[in-house]
Amino acid sequence: VLASVPELPERAPMPDEPVQIASERLDALAGDYELSPWSRMTVSRVDDRLEVRGPEMRNLYFPADEAVELTAISDEEFVIEGKRGDRIRFEDEAGVVTGLVINPEGWPVRASRIRE
Repeated sequence: VLASVPELPERAPMPDEPVQIASERLDALAGDYELSPWSRMTVSRVDDRLEVRGPEMRNLYFPADEAVELTAISDEEFVIEGKRGDRIRFEDEAGVVTGLVINPEGWPVRASRIRE
């Protein structure tokens, strides 16, 4: 049990207008990501947006095996559809997507990009 909860940094505000992401960038972000050896998630491109399908078991961030829309707030950061407003930030190294972080501010949950 935590004796105290650390103060979390403020999140970037939602933009007034939807952020349009280039098709090539959406394609680069789509793929499979591993949260742990027992938990994977899939990011898919659907037209001009992304959606994520979480692990088969429901968790704090995603419903069980159901696609959830991601709303772009920048070229690398998206909001997970739902009441909580959790964020996903994609990570790049030398122009190659290497993973993502759920809620990068505060208590981050990392997932590695799976290359098969």
